Amino acid sequence: MNPLNEIIDVTGIYTLHYFEYSKTYCFQGETHDFWEMVYIDRGSVRVRADKQVIRLNQGEAVFHKPNEFHAIEALGDYSNAVVISFECKSPAMAFFENKALKFNKQQRELVFRLVTEGQNAFAEPLNIVDLKEMTKKESLDFGAMQLIKLYLEELLIMLARSNNALSDREKSPAGSRAGGINDVFNVIVDYLEQNIDKNVTLDSVCDHFYFSKTYIKTLFKNKTGKGLIGYFNEMKLKKAKQLISLGSFTFTEISEMLSYSSVHYFSRCFKTYTGMTPTEYYLSVKSTGIL
Repeated sequence: MNPLNEIIDVTGIYTLHYFEYSKTYCFQGETHDFWEMVYIDRGSVRVRADKQVIRLNQGEAVFHKPNEFHAIEALGDYSNAVVISFECKSPAMAFFENKALKFNKQQRELVFRLVTEGQNAFAEPLNIVDLKEMTKKESLDFGAMQLIKLYLEELLIMLARSNNALSDREKSPAGSRAGGINDVFNVIVDYLEQNIDKNVTLDSVCDHFYFSKTYIKTLFKNKTGKGLIGYFNEMKLKKAKQLISLGSFTFTEISEMLSYSSVHYFSRCFKTYTGMTPTEYYLSVKSTGIL
């Protein structure tokens, strides 16, 4: 038998968050005796790690070692961040000290899996800033917590192998072409983002990409747990949250910008998605800085 040694052993998780920051968000800072990863899914932020100040853009992350003072400030109109704090005393974690990294496609996919599994495993929403403790759901999917451990350990190992420090940004080989189901999904999502102001339908997407309805329905169901139109509607409402947070547009203007049939229908959809009216949401963002 060959023993399966663990070079990186994550023994526990404290928090797993997905935050959507408004342009005014600024967290003054904290320290704690465990690791924390901050990954930027969209936009840009300014991170302080002890006396070092780092700008992180989409697809980049920083690791805060135990007892390191750290703070974060949003840059631009909005930004999204995945924040994971965890316990790991493996000596190999020394690799991540004082280092910011650029994630490749596989590593970004692991972050997506971590967030998805966290949504399935924990009772609280992932965007509560001052949450003191995360509680597991009473009924968990089989192996949910172990998958979170495995995904996080795999991510750390892959990052240490690739060593994509920001000073050595990854370069794609000339003429290389990506392939596979993840790329099809990403291309369609890019198309949806570019047409966020339109009334996209399943038929129009099928006609544009020459895929069957069955293929696209199955693809989105497997990747997101919902249909393409359900996913697109959530994209619209996330965009609405960002536009409301700017305070530059009326609700009528936002509903028109996103091709809702009326501001009343937009308000109903928004309240169903967020649990708040657009006005209540704006006041909440104004007071907390969290989208």
